[in-house]
Amino acid sequence: ITPAEYLVQINNYLDKIPSQNKAYNCHVTLKEEPDKRYSCQGAKSLTDGKIGLLNYFSDWLGFYGQALDATIDLGQKTEVNEVMMDFYKFPLSWIFVPETVEVFVSKDGKHWKHIGQQHAQPTGTDMVALAKPNMQHFSFKADGKPARYVRVVATPLAEIPQWHRAAGKPCWTFCDEIVIK
Repeated sequence: ITPAEYLVQINNYLDKIPSQNKAYNCHVTLKEEPDKRYSCQGAKSLTDGKIGLLNYFSDWLGFYGQALDATIDLGQKTEVNEVMMDFYKFPLSWIFVPETVEVFVSKDGKHWKHIGQQHAQPTGTDMVALAKPNMQHFSFKADGKPARYVRVVATPLAEIPQWHRAAGKPCWTFCDEIVIK
């Protein structure tokens, strides 16, 4: 790991410190449960303050061929300024960043305001880069208005790309922590 890569990881860790995360230890509801092999502590793993490092066997929730659809209950209306999360990327192990990530906020859990949608950075075909695990950071600026619920929907690629040895099969999506500032 280079010094620049190390600095990125340290800054990522500092961004997720529980004292700065309004979602810390908040209740999370998942539309679909993660795969049993990569379920950590279930939904609460997304707000437990445990940061996933470059090892998808710990502190990452893994979803095989299905979307991550998580709703966080902040317990009361709270000013939401930013919503952040990381996704693990390791194509050699069939782990891809979601095709799209969307964030919504709500005061009542019924009427939702769309905060934004982002697309994954393209995955190249450089075999050296594909064999190296890394993370892609997603950050959504919100308007600072009060919301009690925050919903994150991460839609995976429809299938593993044609250039991959597992082309056409479902891919994995891994997320570690959802941070709300």
